[in-house]
Amino acid sequence: MSRVFIEDIGEVVERKGKVVVWRVLVSNNCFPEEMYLVESPAGERLVLGRGIWGRRKFELIQEIADILFEAVLGKMNFSQSPRQFLILRGAYPFDLQRASRRLIPEFILPTTFLKLQRKLIDGNWQIEEKFFLGEWTGDLWLIPDTAIASGSTITYLLTKGLKVAKPKRIIVFTAAGSIEGIIKIWHTCQEHDVEMIPVFSQCIFEVSEKGVLPNLPYTDLPVENPGTIVSREFYQKAHQVYQGKPMCCVGDVGDSLENPEKYIAETLEEIKILGIDISQPGWEWVQALMKGGRNANSCYSVREGRKVF
Repeated sequence: MSRVFIEDIGEVVERKGKVVVWRVLVSNNCFPEEMYLVESPAGERLVLGRGIWGRRKFELIQEIADILFEAVLGKMNFSQSPRQFLILRGAYPFDLQRASRRLIPEFILPTTFLKLQRKLIDGNWQIEEKFFLGEWTGDLWLIPDTAIASGSTITYLLTKGLKVAKPKRIIVFTAAGSIEGIIKIWHTCQEHDVEMIPVFSQCIFEVSEKGVLPNLPYTDLPVENPGTIVSREFYQKAHQVYQGKPMCCVGDVGDSLENPEKYIAETLEEIKILGIDISQPGWEWVQALMKGGRNANSCYSVREGRKVF
């Protein structure tokens, strides 16, 4: 099967500097009627930046949130009562509060907070709710999530929330999202007759059934998966960096922000398993780590889950 690019199934609806907004055109009932893919330098840096972590990654994700919000601002102007739903911990760098000044300049964006945790039970991801703070109100629900793989956490949120409230529209924003996850979320919206608009950054990923690291099904988001949709130009860049290997383009976002040592160790483990040539462009940061005397075994034990330095 030949790869499908966004040029084959989309049209450009806006260009602003180096930001390009695509509307996905799919004439069937298998996908949401409106879907958008937003290409930007920030989105490109995230997808090609497995060597970014900590504060730099946090601020990069915030920049992408601003760009995606701006791209679909016209879809929100009808709202008299927007509300954001922020799923912790993964979504907290993707908070739309700063971006929302364009929609409600005088006020703080009302936000409901949820702490949800995925647990792998018998090969399937189960959701455990830790806490809920806020309300199920608003005619426009904005749901940002940095990475969407299986779609299980947002599906859990909507399954619970749409039993007690019915917004006019739901917009889901993701810095790294899979089409499988979005379809799962959309099906929940369909069951309650609520319009849902997904907004992707840079890629519409096909999630991997099996991860590169063991015991992590439906988590990896590689550009190289045949069902991943990107522009032709960006695919060439990503293909060169990832050398045709199905490496996840974002890794564990939570660990990359809060536990960089673990994130680095897992990234180096993936590089080793896939046979990535770190002498090639895009992997200079690995060479710098190695010169500093760090590697997957010296900085963190992936299997034992403990810091060593």
